[in-house]
Amino acid sequence: MLRIRLTRTGKKHQPNYRIVVAEHSRPVKGKFIEIVGHYIPTQKPKVLEIKQERIQYWISKGAVPSDTVQNLLVDKGVLTQKRDIRYARVKSEEKAEKKPVAATTETDSADKKAENSTEEDQTIEVTDQVEVTSADAVIPEATPEEKTEAAEESEIHATTEETA
Repeated sequence: MLRIRLTRTGKKHQPNYRIVVAEHSRPVKGKFIEIVGHYIPTQKPKVLEIKQERIQYWISKGAVPSDTVQNLLVDKGVLTQKRDIRYARVKSEEKAEKKPVAATTETDSADKKAENSTEEDQTIEVTDQVEVTSADAVIPEATPEEKTEAAEESEIHATTEETA
């Protein structure tokens, strides 16, 4: 995918920009196809010189201007629609924060059940929320012998911790 974007040149605190056509995967200061203009924002008034025919040509070939270049081209009169960069960022952040509707209703219903139930029911609901990866998976219940062994082990650990 081709992009029409700015490449910075110039000294420290004196930025000059080339407006170039480059492959989007190339580094910003890397290889480009063609220089189609330049922009010097530090001069009064700001200097923006572009090759309008070449920009139109590259746009017709599928090149997409970056947000900043799009706004500069609108100011110059080459394009008609300006992009609000801040608005685009806010919209993308809102989309990232949105949760699926089904997920929110499940958690809300689980919270309501937890409020209305006793402590025993709450522990059961917590185990109900565990996802099983296989439909055939069955959790075997511990035998009475295994339960007593586990209780003895927990007592041994408790006594060793108390002595330490």
